[in-house]
Amino acid sequence: MRAPWDVLEPASQGEIERDKRAIARVERFSGAIFALSMALLVLNLVVPQVEGQPTDLAVQGALVQMIPIFLTFVLSFALLATAWMLHHFQFNYLVRTGGEILWINGALMFFVILVPFSTGLASAYAATRTAVVLYELNILAIQALLLLSWRRALKTGLLFGGNVSFAIVRRMRLALTAGTAYVLASIPFTWMSPWLSLGLLAGLAAFYIFLTARGGYTLDAFRQRQAPPTETPWPL
Repeated sequence: MRAPWDVLEPASQGEIERDKRAIARVERFSGAIFALSMALLVLNLVVPQVEGQPTDLAVQGALVQMIPIFLTFVLSFALLATAWMLHHFQFNYLVRTGGEILWINGALMFFVILVPFSTGLASAYAATRTAVVLYELNILAIQALLLLSWRRALKTGLLFGGNVSFAIVRRMRLALTAGTAYVLASIPFTWMSPWLSLGLLAGLAAFYIFLTARGGYTLDAFRQRQAPPTETPWPL
């Protein structure tokens, strides 16, 4: 456990403050990359062109043809949003950064910024195995680097030590390991149907949304909810 702030020497307080600022800078930079990538996804949604005189029926037909592109956009947005949330949860528990973590994070940002391109590739050529496999390899790299970042932070002592319970460490590791294995297992399904493989990735996004929305920073999605205290009536 860390010593209370008021009993630390000024030098120790200054070191902790520098570590906090370093963590905040890395997280702000990473958050900006995630936000940029999520925004760039919309560039794949091009307004459809209707030949001749536009009619309601022609516009509706053009929009129907865009459904696969829109579904791929939603899938990528959900996967990026959950990856950002897991990344944010990790940095919430970091006490300081290190060169190794910074380079892992840099590699992670590379694959995050690549998602709009791989999404456009999968949207345009969703019927081809090559395009979908490249897209899923992009998602797999993000998952694997999130897992590697957590494992290295744990091994090199960059977490808050006793302030992070073993249960939280285990849940984060299990969630990221399961996600990485899930994406890896979904890739062979492209040989059956590229759309089936993409549909499996939607299951991963749904799982992470449930886990982070209900479990919060602890990822404890099944913890017992305490009943609200019974209100005591005002004395007459």
